[in-house]
Amino acid sequence: MTALLQALETSVLRRHPGMELLGGGLLVLLLAAPFAVATGADQRYLAVVLVLYALLATLVWQTWPGAQEAARSGGEWRHWCGLSWLSLGPANRVTLVRALLMILVLSALPFPVWAAQQAWALAGLSLLALSLDGLDGWVARRTGSVSAYGARFDMEVDAAFIMGLALLLVVLERAGIWVLALGLMRYAFVLAGWRWCWLNQSLPPSFRRQFVCVWQVATLLACMPPWLPAWASVSALAVALVLLTVSFLTDVIWLYRQQGQSESP
Repeated sequence: MTALLQALETSVLRRHPGMELLGGGLLVLLLAAPFAVATGADQRYLAVVLVLYALLATLVWQTWPGAQEAARSGGEWRHWCGLSWLSLGPANRVTLVRALLMILVLSALPFPVWAAQQAWALAGLSLLALSLDGLDGWVARRTGSVSAYGARFDMEVDAAFIMGLALLLVVLERAGIWVLALGLMRYAFVLAGWRWCWLNQSLPPSFRRQFVCVWQVATLLACMPPWLPAWASVSALAVALVLLTVSFLTDVIWLYRQQGQSESP
């Protein structure tokens, strides 16, 4: 029985989402091609889509649990025969679909003229991606597939989406370069964790954090089409930045206090 449990544990550790990532590449092409044709996109748009998806797939592949073990195996035939190629799980599949929609939107960055013409279509895709936010967590709880990796995958997709939307607003000249702070703050927090280790402590689940994230994305995509006057867009984005700053400061203060409690005798 012990040997069987060890074998099952090893099998789980060796799972890799290879086939599903290949399927994701096919799906993003099936989504991007008709969108590009319908909106008159440059042919290079599809190339950008593929490059961004290749980057996403590489990051998922390299960070997947058990990836280091797979690398240490040296590509042995017996090891690769033991891999389970369908292993993302239902919740991570939802997150992957959301990431595909994000890629369709962010691939417009190199084409500002076309992006300005198709701002409503890009906002619609962003809204669809936003509507899926939270669904992956619900699916994870319903299917018993909650994992630390899934939570991190969801968070990084959110962070990349916010950064990309902020960049898109700058490219479309809907906002000044200051709006990039909405996306950069998360990465500044991660970099600060390299210097101050206490910032790397786990944070408890927070409705406030979820609300601010959704508010950011909703504000960014609302400011994408040219339907709001400049003062309204700037005001809405400024409010989003203030909320984000307060949220980060709240978490930093909590983490600092936790450090003090752990160091006290």
